[in-house]
Amino acid sequence: MVAVNMLFTFIIAQVFPWLLCNTKFGLFNVFAGFTLVMATFIWYCLPETKCVPIEEMWSVWKENKVWGKYIPDDVIEMEKTEKITGINDFIILRF
Repeated sequence: MVAVNMLFTFIIAQVFPWLLCNTKFGLFNVFAGFTLVMATFIWYCLPETKCVPIEEMWSVWKENKVWGKYIPDDVIEMEKTEKITGINDFIILRF
């Protein structure tokens, strides 16, 4: 993961001066376009998690129409079991 990040940082650092000289202000429009695409992806594809406890996060992802198919059903069942038995309370008190 770090190697991929460093690779793309190197590529951008090498290409940016050449693009800046050739496209002038248009390069910043390209970056603005990428930011708009990323913001649109976040708005439509990621669920709202404000005020949701960490214990219920699996349920939030399971209910999402895009990412719900990647969450196995047994994780949701395990989450319900933990709520009933109070396993999380024991773990919190232990640490």
